[in-house]
Amino acid sequence: MSRPPQDLRALGARALPTRALLRLLLGPRIKEGDVDDAAAALFLHPRAREAALIGLPHGPRLLAAVELGRRSWMATPPLGTRLQGPVDVAALAASRLVDEPRWLVLVLDGRGRVARLTLVEDDDGDVAVLQEILVAGCHRGVVCRRVSGPAAPTHDDVTRLVTLRRAGATVGIEVVDGVLLGDDGFCSLLRLGLIGPANDRRYS
Repeated sequence: MSRPPQDLRALGARALPTRALLRLLLGPRIKEGDVDDAAAALFLHPRAREAALIGLPHGPRLLAAVELGRRSWMATPPLGTRLQGPVDVAALAASRLVDEPRWLVLVLDGRGRVARLTLVEDDDGDVAVLQEILVAGCHRGVVCRRVSGPAAPTHDDVTRLVTLRRAGATVGIEVVDGVLLGDDGFCSLLRLGLIGPANDRRYS
């Protein structure tokens, strides 16, 4: 079995499971139970996550890594960023979506890079979302919205995205995905199989 550093060089960090990344960060001698505890803590709500990590043997190092990752996300320039999946959408949207009634429209060029990024009021409807994509001279986009509570799609969320995708298809626009940001993280309606077949293909 190949070791995480070799996997990282060959596949990239995105392809590695959480446990492999933790072993790479904390060293191969970390105990199996500590890996389990750290992996569980990383997926808690931010405040609970910090409290859980600080009590672990390697907690300070993990907290430093999490904070560095957060700062890297916030520093990401939006235009020209290649979106490979919902985690990239969440990274760009987290600091820009503070009001629930708004949608963030990320317009993609032919290579899957962000060509335009704008906020649209929820009341403006599907036409406003599709117009943002057309104005940029593109034919693909991703939408993202913040919700209160957990990142769990409702029936209305799914219906809205299905309707938006169908409307886009009539004018040659592909709405690739709908991402919801919640208090506990984010979810992708595409990856959940709620607006089409679930698959692992990238946005590009």
